[in-house]
Amino acid sequence: MSARPDHEAVPPPELKKRVMDSMEAADLIRTGPPRRRFGGGAMWGLLAAAAFVGGLLVGRWEPTDTAVPAAHSRFILLLHEGDTFRPGAPEAELVAEYAAWARQQNASGIVLSGDRLSDESYLVRSSATSGPDDRPTASTITGYFVVSAPNEAEAQALARSTPHVRYGGSVVVRPIVQ
Repeated sequence: MSARPDHEAVPPPELKKRVMDSMEAADLIRTGPPRRRFGGGAMWGLLAAAAFVGGLLVGRWEPTDTAVPAAHSRFILLLHEGDTFRPGAPEAELVAEYAAWARQQNASGIVLSGDRLSDESYLVRSSATSGPDDRPTASTITGYFVVSAPNEAEAQALARSTPHVRYGGSVVVRPIVQ
């Protein structure tokens, strides 16, 4: 049995070369060694090193305080509870009310941060005897807000608008030294 029937023509040997050359010229096929993408291992090494250095730089980056307009100053509002403080609502409701007030002010770029403080406090002195601050006080600091205002009068007006004042608490306004 023969591999080819007699009536089948055999193409000339140079035909294969011409077809391959024309297909390569039309970018249909590629002959020769394969091309490397992205420069091989050296390029990947450089990319990994760049990512590592970028991560280090991001870790050391300290954001600037862009929330405070140039003409504004920062103030701390210290919330005090004294004998006249009468919340009239459960603590969870108070926290939600204070948070809503802060969110409203934050939307205007006024309140930058704030939090409720723990009832625990520690008195630290230069003497060797430091410990929990269990001295009775007429007023206890229970929270704070850091705010942005153009001047002290505006910061005081903001302090008067807090829910804390409505419940009989007092607010100390102190400028933050820039």
